[in-house]
Amino acid sequence: MRQTLHFSNASEQTKILRIIALIPAYAIISFLSVAFPDAATYLESWTNVYESVALASFFLLLVVYLVPVLEKQDAFFDRLPMKDRKGHETGGGSLAWFQRRWICVFQYVIFAPFVAIATDITQGAGIYCLSSSKPHFAHIWLQVIRFVSVAVAFLNILAVYTRLRSDLHAHKPFLKLVGIKGIVFLSFVQNVIFTILRSADALKPTSTLSYNDITFGLPNLLLCIEMLLFSFLHLVAFCSTPYYVSARASYEGGTLGVKAIAAACNPVDIMSGVVQAIGYLTGSKHSGSAARYQGVGMEPLRVFVQ
Repeated sequence: MRQTLHFSNASEQTKILRIIALIPAYAIISFLSVAFPDAATYLESWTNVYESVALASFFLLLVVYLVPVLEKQDAFFDRLPMKDRKGHETGGGSLAWFQRRWICVFQYVIFAPFVAIATDITQGAGIYCLSSSKPHFAHIWLQVIRFVSVAVAFLNILAVYTRLRSDLHAHKPFLKLVGIKGIVFLSFVQNVIFTILRSADALKPTSTLSYNDITFGLPNLLLCIEMLLFSFLHLVAFCSTPYYVSARASYEGGTLGVKAIAAACNPVDIMSGVVQAIGYLTGSKHSGSAARYQGVGMEPLRVFVQ
C-alpha cells in the first residue's frame, strides 16, 4: 500500500510491486493447496510462473537503476569494459554480455508456463506422480527442466549484480537481492528436500499424519511461515520512502493506489522482454535494442495508467 499510495516513479515501482507480490502469491496458493489437496498439484506449479515474472522484474529493476534513461541502455553496456573470469578488463564493450544475461533471465519466463501446463496435463492423465522420481513418470523430468531454468536465471541475475555492485550501491540492492532470491532459493531447496524424502520413503503416512498432510500440508505450512518472515524483510528492502515527493507534487497511483496496481498488472513490458530475448537469441536485427524494448513496453503502460 505504501508503494501504491506514493507512486511517483512508474519505471521502478511497477517492478517493485510485482516483486513484493511474490509473497502473497506464494501464501495464497499454499493456503489453497492445503484447503483443497486434490487440486494442490495443479495449483503449486503456477507459483513458478509468477516466480519467473518476479525474477524478470528484479532484473529489469537493476537495469533501470543502472540506466534510468531508457534510450541510453545499449550505449551504457557498450561502453562498459569487458572482463575475463578473473575480473581483468579485456577491452571492448559488454553489450553482448548484457544480451546473454537478458536471454538467460527471460528464458525462465518462457519455460515456467510450459512446465506448469505440462504438469497439469500429465497430472490429469495420471502420468505425473508427485510422490515418485522414477523416469517413466513426468514429475522428475519437469523438475529437472524447472531446476535448470531457474538456476540459469538466478545465476545470471547474480552475475549482473556482482559485476555492477558499485554502480548499484546507492540503491542498496543487497537486501532486495536477499528478499527476492531468498524466497526463490528457499522454496526450491525445500521442494527438492521433500521430493527426496518422499522418494526415499523417509516420510510416510502414520496414524496421525495422512498422505495429504505429508505431501501438501507440511510443505505449504512451512512456506506460509517463511513468507511471513520474508514480508518483514520486504518492508525494509523495498521501502517506499525514496518515492515520497514534496507536498506540491502529486502521486500517479490514483485513489487507493488503483492505477499503480493496474500498472503493475500490465504484462506488456514482461512480454516485450521475452520478445527481446528471442531477438537477441536469433540475432534478429529488427528486434531492437534494450532501450527500444523498454520504450515499447512502457508507452502502453503509461496509456493504461492514464
